Amino acid sequence: MSYPIDQISFELGVIYPFAEMVAIDVKRMAFSLPFLPEKFDLLVKDAKRIAREHGVKIKLEKRILTTDLFPEEFTRGKWVFIIYKYPEVLLNYLHLKSIQRYLKFPLTLPLSPAGRGRGEGPKC
Repeated sequence: MSYPIDQISFELGVIYPFAEMVAIDVKRMAFSLPFLPEKFDLLVKDAKRIAREHGVKIKLEKRILTTDLFPEEFTRGKWVFIIYKYPEVLLNYLHLKSIQRYLKFPLTLPLSPAGRGRGEGPKC
């Protein structure tokens, strides 16, 4: 049986487990689903509450770093919340973003040999 769920509730439902994973150091950083700027006011209050409840921080990102997981065609014109616990993790992400255009190779995220899970790439 399926139950209808509104888009805002769905997007907040995605933020919740990512905030939990960042809080317990399973992930160093996470992103919300990309959302249209006009949805910001509908999301921000509860996104901040979720972050506060888990002891993590969120930062609005209006131009997310383009990667295999977040390609340009998926994020164009959309914003995300960055979910993080440690300031240096956010600074590492912002630094990588600032130098991406100077890199001579596409930014890809390595996967484990089984094709899933954590790779051995940079920890952002």
